[in-house]
Amino acid sequence: METELISENGWFSIELDEDKNYTISVRKNRMPYDRINVQTQKISNNNKLKTKITSISKDIVVDGKLVKQNIAVLKPLPVKFVHLDLDNDRTISVKEVTNAIDLFFDGDNRLLEKDLNDLIDFFYEQ
Repeated sequence: METELISENGWFSIELDEDKNYTISVRKNRMPYDRINVQTQKISNNNKLKTKITSISKDIVVDGKLVKQNIAVLKPLPVKFVHLDLDNDRTISVKEVTNAIDLFFDGDNRLLEKDLNDLIDFFYEQ
């Protein structure tokens, strides 16, 4: 089955079924450009969906970061950092780390020094 994805503000989206493999054919000016393999797997013990994305021949750009051939699954956002995720995208940005540091020094009692160190570690690991 072939489905053409239509761009909405530069983004493409499609709903994928669990525990299936997909191949996405990427075209540029209607010519074949790349093929991307997408593998999805339901993790039953925590009700999450694990996804592995592999490019066949090109590097992949994700949120402005160049990724060589593979994209790792993002680490889940720890519950203690949810209130710091200002744009609710389940990741922590540089702006959100800076905001957390400001909150810490302004006396926000939800953040301990260890939490701030953990947040910075999480930022670099995600």
